[in-house]
Amino acid sequence: MYLIAPSILSADFVAAALKPYCARPQGARAALDVHLMVRAVDALIESFIAAGADTFVAGSAIFGCADYRAVIDAMRYELRRPSPASKVA
Repeated sequence: MYLIAPSILSADFVAAALKPYCARPQGARAALDVHLMVRAVDALIESFIAAGADTFVAGSAIFGCADYRAVIDAMRYELRRPSPASKVA
């Protein structure tokens, strides 16, 4: 199931609210895939990780960043880090 939401919902608190519902009908865990199609991609990575993001998709807005490769590397780094205590289970 895919949720389609306007960009106004691109906030970490929305991801945190949706995280408990990320499950398949059989009960298996489903990933929370966050699409960061906003200008301030690099400023949002850590807050979405803390909210429970499992994967990121960065839209074309990432190429507006001063160093888009550094932003992609930061996404990869944050996703590999052990879960912080504040991360939603």
